[in-house]
Amino acid sequence: MNNGILVLGSINLDIKVSTAEYPKYGDTATAKSIQMLPGGKGANQAVGVSKLGGNLTFIGAVGEDAMGNQMIGNLENRGINTQLIKKKSYGKYWYIYRDVG
Repeated sequence: MNNGILVLGSINLDIKVSTAEYPKYGDTATAKSIQMLPGGKGANQAVGVSKLGGNLTFIGAVGEDAMGNQMIGNLENRGINTQLIKKKSYGKYWYIYRDVG
């Protein structure tokens, strides 16, 4: 590491599901759209600082799957050093929102 900025934080892949109506418990709902968006407070801050020209190394963890690789790639594409990111078994988080126009 070269006298840069060290960020320790979360790295998430937010999965945003749009439906016509919010499903009730036990219902089956059809998705109008599904978006996968990079997120996590630490990752968002790191990307913001990298856009300002900061020299960053990120410490965090991602899942041992394609989504984890996608998150690492997202940071690397912004010039962020990801050598200290560990791959671990993780759960997934999805959120559903009602599309109201």
